[in-house]
Amino acid sequence: MKATKILIGSSVRAAAMSAIRKGEVPYCIDLFADRDLVRIAETVRCPIADYPHGLPRLLAAAPDLPWDYTGGLENHPDSIAEMRTVRPLVGNPPEVLKLVRDPFWLAEMARTFGFRFPATALDPDDLGGATIRKPFRGSGGRGISLSRERHPDYYFQQLMDPAGMLHSAVYRDGTFAGESEQFVGQQPGEPEYGWCGGTTEPVRRIAPACEVRPFLDFLVERSGLRGDFGFDLLRRTDSECYLLEVNPRYTSSMEIVEFTTASQYCRKQILFAERRMVFPADGPWMRTLDEPFDPNRLPEFADIPHPGEVIEAGWPILTMLWVADRTPGETRR
Repeated sequence: MKATKILIGSSVRAAAMSAIRKGEVPYCIDLFADRDLVRIAETVRCPIADYPHGLPRLLAAAPDLPWDYTGGLENHPDSIAEMRTVRPLVGNPPEVLKLVRDPFWLAEMARTFGFRFPATALDPDDLGGATIRKPFRGSGGRGISLSRERHPDYYFQQLMDPAGMLHSAVYRDGTFAGESEQFVGQQPGEPEYGWCGGTTEPVRRIAPACEVRPFLDFLVERSGLRGDFGFDLLRRTDSECYLLEVNPRYTSSMEIVEFTTASQYCRKQILFAERRMVFPADGPWMRTLDEPFDPNRLPEFADIPHPGEVIEAGWPILTMLWVADRTPGETRR
């Protein structure tokens, strides 16, 4: 089948499977070209050394189709602007990224609407108390630390009390689709504040999304967000919720939101390398690769490297996914 859409990013496997479920045929460009991706879509691997400056060349060599991007590429608006001249962009353009990736603009919007946003400054001394340092161009929680050293690539926020739930509200095609809890810094080898998975199970125990939807819809209107995107939130109590940041592209949690129903929930966990390793030829992930691909079935393992692939310390190894009943019972596939 001829491709109908191009997907580009550091890892596009989840977005590619989602596109197939919608009846699209993806053409993929990413850093890994994992085994479970290349078997379902034509895929081109971008060498890490060429990311992102080599992407316009790879896009020019791709079919003449519209394209969208996944995680990481939102940190390179200049590359997105260049690629936008090569093929039509269906995702959020650089002018939208400029707004929603600016924590000071988000803080202003929160004040305008009367919503909560952590106190934010370029100098930690302006905030008082404990602070956290975050990169202006970050993804998946990488680069976040407790350092108080000032740097033009970083800003500071009030360190929030960890009590509460970190969660993500996601929009598909501009429409609210669901929520999930986020797992942060729980896996060996993962940075302390790094995203390492999530679950849709606990969201039924928190206040419904409709309580924050008016503010999120307000942000969508003011920013011009379109397509697939998500909001990271901290729910401390039923009546106290903070916006943390905006992810203006397909997010990692969308995959489990897609498969969540009234009778089941989903969980996603990324396994990270504690030390440099070479991926083995055989393992339990072969069960997934040996099964016929079914886009409407959540795979047991995903983002599966090729045998002999060198994985550096702190890099993701693969992804594990589960589907379970909402009532007590066995986890099932």
